[in-house]
Amino acid sequence: LRKSLENDKNNIIKYRLLSLVEKLLPILDSYEIVLKASPDDEKIKNYLVGFGFLFKNLLTVLEEDGLTRITPEVGSKFNYHEMEAVETTIDNEHPDVIKAVELTGYKLYDRIIRPAKVVVTITEADQKEVNKGE
Repeated sequence: LRKSLENDKNNIIKYRLLSLVEKLLPILDSYEIVLKASPDDEKIKNYLVGFGFLFKNLLTVLEEDGLTRITPEVGSKFNYHEMEAVETTIDNEHPDVIKAVELTGYKLYDRIIRPAKVVVTITEADQKEVNKGE
């Protein structure tokens, strides 16, 4: 009973940020969208530098408490455990390859909070099976 209570206590401490990070996901996504912009106005570029600094600081604080970003590389292999395919494209030569990253994923220690949302390639045969299932 004591070991069980100790494990429960450790898990509560370890995953204490889970609900907070879930609430922060839209904010983190908004920062990423804003920082991808490339405006012509110098004044706005200066604001983006400041936003980038704030975003990095926020991520650093969260990473110190166990948060990890799931940022797949375009052209890498699709990982079913950390990614979710939101769209598919046909490529018979290179199936299960990431073509685009729609949304960054996050995990807290070993728990996935949100998988990365990606566009992945599939073969024509796989596409026919998907169409039959629909």
